[in-house]
Formats: sequence, structure tokens, C-alpha cells
Amino acid sequence: MVTEGHIRHDHLRSEFEAAKDLLICRYLAWADEHGMSADGMVLSAALDSRHRSRDGRLAYWGPDQVRRFRWGGFPCTS
Repeated sequence: MVTEGHIRHDHLRSEFEAAKDLLICRYLAWADEHGMSADGMVLSAALDSRHRSRDGRLAYWGPDQVRRFRWGGFPCTS
């Protein structure tokens, strides 16, 4: 049975996925235009992490958010 809450959740999920895809696409294009490399999978993981944060703002990255992702969600392997 599909409930109204389930439909609303699916709608919000699709809005998040659309926003995430747009940010990744724009960042990859920006990186390419500036002769830089970027990994779409890493960007996706970063945005998923940010989305699950307290405020969920995908486009806001302060020093605390970067540190939290860098040292918690994406550990150093070197």
C-alpha cells in the first residue's frame, strides 16, 4: 500500500537526486574548464554525507563540514 507520506518521501528523494546530479555535473564541467580533475563518485559521496547532516544544505560547505567529511566520511588512504 502506498501512503501519502511514502509519496512525499519519494518526491523529496527525487528532488535531492536531481539537485545532487546538477551540482555534480556543474562541478565536473567547472573542473574540466579549469584543467582540473574531479571524481563524480567522490562528489556523490560528499553530497550524500552533507544531505544526511543536521541541516542538509548541499551547497553550503564551511570548514567544519569539509573536515567532518574529509576525516569521517572519506578517510585518508595514503
